[in-house]
Amino acid sequence: MSRFQFYESLVRIAQFKYKNQGLTDTVYEGVVKLISEVLLPKSKADLHRWMGWRKDNLWTLEVDDLYKTNLKAMEKLYKYYFKA
Repeated sequence: MSRFQFYESLVRIAQFKYKNQGLTDTVYEGVVKLISEVLLPKSKADLHRWMGWRKDNLWTLEVDDLYKTNLKAMEKLYKYYFKA
């Protein structure tokens, strides 16, 4: 998902959640409400709570070894296909 698709999704959510429901007069006001009441409070939560789960459940030595072994080849592929 590109950054613009993400922004578009926020605008669409604000439109349907706030503007279409009559909670705000404009989509812009809905976006401000969505960001201030939903996104910002979540972003200020304890950001380190997920680290224990990540270390215990997500990370594995086998995947890490595979990733590190192939990192240079993956970087070359990325640079080849995604030129700036």
